[in-house]
Amino acid sequence: MTIGGTIRDCNGKWLFGFSKHMGKGDHILAELLAIKIGLKTCWNKGWRNIICESDCQEVLKGIIEGDNPRHLHFEVIEEINHFRRRTWNTKLNCINREANKVADILARKTSSGGELTWMSPPNEVIEQLTFDCMGIT
Repeated sequence: MTIGGTIRDCNGKWLFGFSKHMGKGDHILAELLAIKIGLKTCWNKGWRNIICESDCQEVLKGIIEGDNPRHLHFEVIEEINHFRRRTWNTKLNCINREANKVADILARKTSSGGELTWMSPPNEVIEQLTFDCMGIT
């Protein structure tokens, strides 16, 4: 299981990107872990007005409802909601899969056991970032 994520400003400009190999798990856990790492990164960098976007409606529903201890990934959901309860503004948005291509590309860049971070976008995502800024998904 690998994850990837990008953090951008309100104009779509790149601020930070990450990818990481996370071991074994399902696509729901992968999405939850990407959200958790993204929120943690934003908090640690001092960014306090956050719109978190995911193409997985099931994950967003699990986070928003957040009170089902029988959920397979309840512990990660609790960690995410712990971050969301801090003194800052967070909003969750569901986006279509085509609008999430940069995160998918970053997730594929991770090697086994590796973690990569980017202060500037890697070449593989520049074209997609341009499309995103133009509103073309």
